[in-house]
Amino acid sequence: GVKPKPRLLSIDRIAVDASLWSLISGEVDARFEADAQGGTVRDGRVRVTQDGSTRIDIGAIEGVRLGPARMLSQLVGYHLTGTFQGKLEITLGATLEDLRADIDVAIADAVIVEPTVPTKQFGPIKLSNLNLGELQLAIKADRLSELKTLKRPRGARGNKDPVVIHLADVGASGEDVDIQFTDQSTIQLKPGKPIGQAELDVHFAVSFKDAYFDKEVKDSAGD
Repeated sequence: GVKPKPRLLSIDRIAVDASLWSLISGEVDARFEADAQGGTVRDGRVRVTQDGSTRIDIGAIEGVRLGPARMLSQLVGYHLTGTFQGKLEITLGATLEDLRADIDVAIADAVIVEPTVPTKQFGPIKLSNLNLGELQLAIKADRLSELKTLKRPRGARGNKDPVVIHLADVGASGEDVDIQFTDQSTIQLKPGKPIGQAELDVHFAVSFKDAYFDKEVKDSAGD
């Protein structure tokens, strides 16, 4: 068969500054910055403690292009292109219950490239590129007691203080579609269970615009 093309990430420059003492002590505390995918990553820091927890901070991501590298394809299931910017803080531990995150990013000129929609009657149908405009992703992960603006999600009764991923502000408004998740949408992690068994309490609205249907008609006619 035909071998898939490698998914390359273009990095023009990367600088890492790690403490020698942290390496000797069995921990990692490294600061970094990079020029990658036509943009920059600044104020980066990675800390790995002896208990195995890892914290990743990036103070500023600017102009990083998503495209041929397909960096988000595995995460969202579609080939998403655009220009990435924002900041994030993520802490990972031995289990998903140790997850803590504060992500505030946006993807400008976001496009889902030829999305495929499964249907029962006709099978998978490939659509034209879907222009999302600017895609906003403000996401937090923490114990429920720490998420002050979040109401107690359904199904959380058995766990007094569950770990919750809060989709605080997720949405897009482009020339083809408007998408908006409610600010109470959550993913509740289950103790000892993989993320695939997390409990979803997610509500969103999708509105396709006339321009997209006009484009679909023209494409099907071969124009």
